[in-house]
Amino acid sequence: MTKVQGKVWGNTREIFLNHNFEIHRIEVDKGGFCSKHKHKNKINAFFIEKGKL
Repeated sequence: MTKVQGKVWGNTREIFLNHNFEIHRIEVDKGGFCSKHKHKNKINAFFIEKGKL
């Protein structure tokens, strides 16, 4: 079962992760946004499946 985390802008669902790479499916509520972020020792991958961000 995947882990879902609620965010102020929607939610994120873990698809794959290891010690230096993560893929999450994110759902952004209409009008929602999140800040730009980065990690020193980890890569996060995001892509837009539907709509605009």
